[in-house]
Amino acid sequence: MSEQAWKVYEMMKEKNIECNIYTYTALITAFQKTQEQDKVDQVYSDLKESGIEIDSITYAAMLAALEKSESGSGESAEKAMRVLADMRKSGVEPNQQCFQFPTVRNYSAPSTAIFHHQITHK
Repeated sequence: MSEQAWKVYEMMKEKNIECNIYTYTALITAFQKTQEQDKVDQVYSDLKESGIEIDSITYAAMLAALEKSESGSGESAEKAMRVLADMRKSGVEPNQQCFQFPTVRNYSAPSTAIFHHQITHK
């Protein structure tokens, strides 16, 4: 299934068929379920480059993908912090649900504690 999704996505890009936020979110979710983080990362990168406004649902899908793919590794935690920073930068306020993922919640870097404090103590 995910291989077909990737082929369709590549074809859409080749033919300059624009994706919308629902397409990107569905792809991120599909590749998250098959633990294909490289494809999740590529879709997220393409989404950011597209200029489409990313919503909290898509950000949550991205965080879920990071959680499932690398389960607590330092790399996934750093990526999660970048996703949270992207949220904030775009004006989508992270909420408590963003911290439901252990990778985000347990990351011990001081910047994470500061970021979490800024979000939860506004």
